[in-house]
Amino acid sequence: MKHILKQIALILVLFLLNNSCSDNTVSPPNDGFIESVADTWVVNQESLITLDDQDITSAVLGFEITIDNNLNFTTNSTIVSIQPFPWPASGSFQLNDQQNQFTRNDGLVLSVLVNNDNCLALSFQFDASYEDSNGGRTRGITGEWNMELKRK
Repeated sequence: MKHILKQIALILVLFLLNNSCSDNTVSPPNDGFIESVADTWVVNQESLITLDDQDITSAVLGFEITIDNNLNFTTNSTIVSIQPFPWPASGSFQLNDQQNQFTRNDGLVLSVLVNNDNCLALSFQFDASYEDSNGGRTRGITGEWNMELKRK
């Protein structure tokens, strides 16, 4: 039951993020979806980043993630004031069979939406099972993350 409630909450959050990106045009997962995601995305003043529904945008201003057409990514995660941060310096994604989902190379499953071609919405549940990518330190960053990044 708890798992179902988390799934419902995640769907609700994705719906809210989808509506917050001004236009409801969502790229379909199999028709150009990877190409729409492949770019550099940044947290700026127009972004919204939450951890367990708490706005932490100011703590991660300037964070960037660059995703290529092969679903490899690089980040500048060391610049953010929240350390450890749930994003390693580099890694890769795999496109899941389920619509709008990626799995990161460490097993983290992310819901991914591209709205209005300039807003990348990422949602994921980060917990201690992903501690290997953070040197075993996860206290303070575990929970439900929702990230609305802007195309750079």
